[in-house]
Amino acid sequence: MWTNYHCHNNYCDGKGTIEEYILSAINKNIKSIGFSSHAPLPFKNKWSMDIGKLESYINDLTLLKDKYQDKIEIYSSLEIDFIEGVNGVNSQFLNNIKLDYSICSVHFLEKDSDGNFIEIEGSTNTFLKGLEEIWDNDKDEMITSYFNAFKKMLDTSEPTIIGHLDKIKMHKDRNHNFILDSKSNHYKTQSISCLEAISKSNSFLEINTRAIYKKELKEPYPSLSLIQIANELKIPLVLNSDSHHPSEIDYSFEYTSHLLLKSGISKLKTLYKNNWVDATLTPNGLIY
Repeated sequence: MWTNYHCHNNYCDGKGTIEEYILSAINKNIKSIGFSSHAPLPFKNKWSMDIGKLESYINDLTLLKDKYQDKIEIYSSLEIDFIEGVNGVNSQFLNNIKLDYSICSVHFLEKDSDGNFIEIEGSTNTFLKGLEEIWDNDKDEMITSYFNAFKKMLDTSEPTIIGHLDKIKMHKDRNHNFILDSKSNHYKTQSISCLEAISKSNSFLEINTRAIYKKELKEPYPSLSLIQIANELKIPLVLNSDSHHPSEIDYSFEYTSHLLLKSGISKLKTLYKNNWVDATLTPNGLIY
């Protein structure tokens, strides 16, 4: 069986209701699923939940947990953006929200000349604008700032799961004027330093398959080389699809499991009866 703890839905930028994801998961023999809509942010953007919908989101999950308790384990979460001094797991608006776990990701860095945060997942043109204005076209400095954001995240709060650690590599082949070489010495140094910081925390590292099934990359976030290092550092690993449609709940899991097993990864974390437990990875699912 598979599990998945990174699922979006129509409360944010996902397609389909929470219940449609649950029904899809039951049909796919998924035994445990967690919902992680993009948490509200204090500025406008294309994909995060409106803060006015947060209470309804949590209430819907509570009702659906009860409705389907005999068929599937359902867990409540949010994907929370870390922006230094602006937003994170300890943001005040989350104080009275009961979550079963948290995912924290870095989607934004410093502000550009227009006062907008540079979005890691935005267009390459916007990305390059930030590189020029903020880092004076110094790619190494930008990479340092990106991985330092994760370290600062861990200094202020430890999420349960750190989302798609090396998402910045998505711009690697988008523009001939910007080639992010994830094999460069500086990139390696910064990413490994980040993993070492994670290894000293209580957070898990997500293996995110979305780039594979969206045909953007042939490996997950983070890259296999980083996953191997994380495993050597004994960082707990979680397999997620970052689904934005009910059909995507288990996308590229079998393909990724083969990559992981070849890389010596045989244990993943999963939720079972409200506790995180070790599961054995096989080519066809998890055993726990």
